[in-house]
Amino acid sequence: MLRPGRLPEGRNLNFLMLWTILLTPLTVGGTLSAQSPLWMMDFSYSGERIEGTPLAWSENTLCVLARDGRLLYLDRDKASDFRKTADHFQPFDFPRLKAVVLQEFGRGFSVTSSSHYIIVGPEGLSDAWKDRLENLFRAATRYFSTRGFPLRKPDFLLPAVIFPTWESFQRTAARQGVQLPPGTLGFYDRLSNRILLWDVGSGRPEDRGGINVLAHEGFHQWAFNVGFHDRVNPPPLWVAEGAATLFESAGVFDADPYRSANGRVHPARLAAFKSVRVAGDRTGWLREIVLRDAPFRENPAAAYAEAWAAVFYFTEREPNKFIAYLRAINDGKLSDGISERDREAQFTAIFGSDWVQLETQIGRFLSTLRAE
Repeated sequence: MLRPGRLPEGRNLNFLMLWTILLTPLTVGGTLSAQSPLWMMDFSYSGERIEGTPLAWSENTLCVLARDGRLLYLDRDKASDFRKTADHFQPFDFPRLKAVVLQEFGRGFSVTSSSHYIIVGPEGLSDAWKDRLENLFRAATRYFSTRGFPLRKPDFLLPAVIFPTWESFQRTAARQGVQLPPGTLGFYDRLSNRILLWDVGSGRPEDRGGINVLAHEGFHQWAFNVGFHDRVNPPPLWVAEGAATLFESAGVFDADPYRSANGRVHPARLAAFKSVRVAGDRTGWLREIVLRDAPFRENPAAAYAEAWAAVFYFTEREPNKFIAYLRAINDGKLSDGISERDREAQFTAIFGSDWVQLETQIGRFLSTLRAE
């Protein structure tokens, strides 16, 4: 009998044999367990060879982490001729990543690296972003590690692509299937694992708008690469956006970890949260954003403020429960989404089912804060 999670070196495997082996070391949810060796394989798919680690699957879909950091969702029936290539996942090193990126973006772009990032942009722009990106990485790691959140080292250098003009930024986004509203300064793409940024100030501290976008989108990237979020099973929007808005605040992004909670307040989000309450009855807001992502489309100003308020409260006052909740939502399965009933069960199992009391506690905590 084969050892769990290990494919016989160099042998071809048919589809049925591969998945019989794959099922052995897995959690019920259809994702690799934390103890399973992340061995690599290559296989044929639509006329090309793909090499990477299988992370999850459903009845029709295979999810593979490629060596360049891309997350590939593939039609399972089109995959064949599987071969094991290594006992452990081996990401591309910097020279190989650099070659891949330069081939994609072509002349006019340069590639540089820092401790945690590979930065792509026109000559002169890439270097200007190094410090801001590394500051973000350190700030996010410090903020959550001091609160007991278990984090891991990224498997890859994190790719950041800097564009000198709106037109070049928009064209690249369109090639990835993203239509950008006018005025968009950046976004994180979970599938390519890249943050794409339109340079409006070369990362200078006085460019607060650009730094806010870098902090927000850069946090998304950080979170999906250190185990805070799961790239295969993205969290509800209230968690993802609430945590990212946390880092728009200069008091968090550039913070002394020992300063008071007042120093970490996001002034604009706090004001928006209070303004929404003055404008009308918002009883039930917490349950609404926990169970549904729709509020972020229907009333984004209120939803983002409320998500910030909830995440700020839980990270400041209930970090152990928030850690337990993150673990629960990360331990999912490959699917098109999770039902409202399951979302409610996940949340109430950790925080309890008295939504009114939780809203009161959050509101009372925020009422004591004053932005410094």
